[in-house]
Amino acid sequence: MQTSLQNLYKLIFLFFLLFFISCSDKIVSDENVLQLKNIGLRKGVFERRYKLSSDYGKNSQFTSEILKEFINKIFLPEYLFIQKAYDLNFDKDPQIVNGLLELKMNALASSNPIQSKELFISDNDLKNFYDRKNYLYDFTVIQNSSYHLADTMFQFLLKGNNLKPQNEAMENIFPRKIDYQNKTYGESVPIEIYNQLENMNIGEVSKPIYTPPFWAVIKLLKKEKNISAKPMQEIVQTLIKDYQGVKKIEQIKFYTDSLIKIYKTEFVDIDYKKFINSFVITTDKNGYFDRLKFDGSSSDSYVIKTSKQNISIELFFYLFNRANQFSKFDKITEEDIKVFIKDLADQLVLYLDAIEKGIYKQESIKDQIENKLNRALYSKFLKEEISDKIQVTSEIAKDHYDKNREIWKGEFETVKASIINELKKKLMYERNDELVNEYKSEFEILYNEKLLNELALKFTEEKKQ
Repeated sequence: MQTSLQNLYKLIFLFFLLFFISCSDKIVSDENVLQLKNIGLRKGVFERRYKLSSDYGKNSQFTSEILKEFINKIFLPEYLFIQKAYDLNFDKDPQIVNGLLELKMNALASSNPIQSKELFISDNDLKNFYDRKNYLYDFTVIQNSSYHLADTMFQFLLKGNNLKPQNEAMENIFPRKIDYQNKTYGESVPIEIYNQLENMNIGEVSKPIYTPPFWAVIKLLKKEKNISAKPMQEIVQTLIKDYQGVKKIEQIKFYTDSLIKIYKTEFVDIDYKKFINSFVITTDKNGYFDRLKFDGSSSDSYVIKTSKQNISIELFFYLFNRANQFSKFDKITEEDIKVFIKDLADQLVLYLDAIEKGIYKQESIKDQIENKLNRALYSKFLKEEISDKIQVTSEIAKDHYDKNREIWKGEFETVKASIINELKKKLMYERNDELVNEYKSEFEILYNEKLLNELALKFTEEKKQ
């Protein structure tokens, strides 16, 4: 009997404890000024955007209420939609997942400590570098976005033809021709080009070489002794600067190659013919991989495997298509696929290494990732939950036209498209406001009063200075 009473008391106590917890105020993260269910407005994001606003410019005294008013006007509608996007599982959309991973890999790989590690340059290394500057080169580099186009240009130049002037150095137009004069080893262009030039004769055209992210063909125009070279001791600082650029690339490559081994990176045997057959060339020569044309592989097939993370065929296709969305392809070759896989593996291991070193905890990195995800979720929500659900028929447009005939000049068929666009915009704004009010009631909106007060004081002090 006594045991039963004790159990009853425990149950009653547990009930009141749970009730008390459920009724108590939720805690807002120290990083956020605004918080909903799954997401929060980070302090750094708010502070940067607020300082760029006219609201910040026109005030000299700040309070938490002033800051909250700005948050409610600018941020809250957007964040309510982002929260709803989470509820609708938009964050699981493969395009968003892959896009976020792409950003993380780019951001963390480029922030890996090896990128800024201090370089050691010995006197002997600097002397060898100086000795390689004994020649002056005049040469032309012709860049192309794919191996086949570069090889086509190689064959074209080999026959004594010249590149047409209108294509010279034009952005996003290939082939791109860039001329260099009186250059010494290690200046201005990728070191792979100088390594090639050292073994070329005047007038010779090189076969395509890969200088990430382009394929290059080189034509050597002049190679002569650098008789005006100054003594080494007079140009030490210039030498160090030039050599640091070369040494940095070597250092990163050496470190990346060591990471390839550490993470047990495996390049899965690839049927290049099958990859090539799944590549679609569009009418404007912007090619892309079509997963539906890549038969015979399950969704868990991989292109790159490591001990920490793998690159699936789907992800490989996504990343290749994104990286080459503006590249021109007459056709894709095994060489194009191989160099992209190698570049991707290098980026992957630098990314994994940066994760282990905690680089993702840096404020700038966290902000980049959060902003990318929020933008993607917000855009998807606006499209699928507002824009796509509002349809303005010809009948509705005609009715509006008849009722407002004095506004529209011209016959209905002439102005119909403009009427439909105007009505859709109006309905979208109305639906936007309706949903904001609806979600304000649906979601609990939490503010970090302590952080807002601190920011208000900080902004006020800044304006006094």
